[in-house]
Parts: sequence; structure tokens; C-alpha cells
Amino acid sequence: MYLADIEGKVGFGTAAEMAYAYLKGIPIIAAEEIKNFAPEVSEEARKLLAKSVIRILPPENIFTNELQAIRDILKDHTIKEITPAEQNILSELILAFLRTLKGNKEF
Repeated sequence: MYLADIEGKVGFGTAAEMAYAYLKGIPIIAAEEIKNFAPEVSEEARKLLAKSVIRILPPENIFTNELQAIRDILKDHTIKEITPAEQNILSELILAFLRTLKGNKEF
């Protein structure tokens, strides 16, 4: 997953996408260092999502020799083990976001 976090900002929907990717073991590469999350994202989820980013790759570097280094990293990437408590935090974030889309608090 490539996270285009302009000015280091991550919105609620993007945080939910990151949570899903992290739960599925999909590597996350960000355009910039994450500086802040939407207020709907819990502090626990913020910590987990921030550590889920395996590399910073600014958009201007996507088409340079940096890309080969990223391919090498992804080839050797191993899925991080996450605890059941961490899984619950990330799953709750996803469900909270889906509730906003449905306008339904009983999702």
C-alpha cells in the first residue's frame, strides 16, 4: 500500500485502509512521515499504524533507483505478528469508519 499522506496527515478513511492492510500483512510505504491522524483514530490505533509503515518514499523518488531498493525490501518483507489485542484495536477502527459510511451505529 502506498500512503500519500500529504503533509503527514492521515484521515479517518485512510487510517482504516492502513488498519486493513496491516491486518492482512500488506506492507505500507508512506510518502512522508506521519505527523498526525484524524481525531477519530484512537491513540492505540495511531501507535500501531505509525509502526506499520516500513519505508518512507516521497513521490518524486518513485521513478528513480529508489524503486529497486523498495522492490528488494518488499521481496524480503516478513509479516509482523500482531497480538489479539492489537487485532481488536485495528478491527474496531475499521468498524468505526464503516459505521460513519453507513450512518449506522449498530454495524
